[in-house]
Amino acid sequence: MVVIEAKSYGLPVIASRIGSLKEMIDESVTGLFFEPGNAEDLAGKMKMLWENSDLCNRMGRMARVKAMHECDADAYYRKLIAIYEKAIKVQRS
Repeated sequence: MVVIEAKSYGLPVIASRIGSLKEMIDESVTGLFFEPGNAEDLAGKMKMLWENSDLCNRMGRMARVKAMHECDADAYYRKLIAIYEKAIKVQRS
């Protein structure tokens, strides 16, 4: 939820490249990835955005656009129904 909230506020996301985070962020479009456990890499990505406000703002705008497109009520409903349909199908087999 933190990634979705950040994107909806127009903030680029810096996250480690693990789990579902890989699916939620477009590298260099809506945010950046750092290597898990590498504090220097994280600090470097933070510094990059801090020192380049144009890049930070551009990523933030794209993050908001994608969040509004991917997380609106209709999209949420479609995704939820797809999950339920898959669960029903698995249960029946």
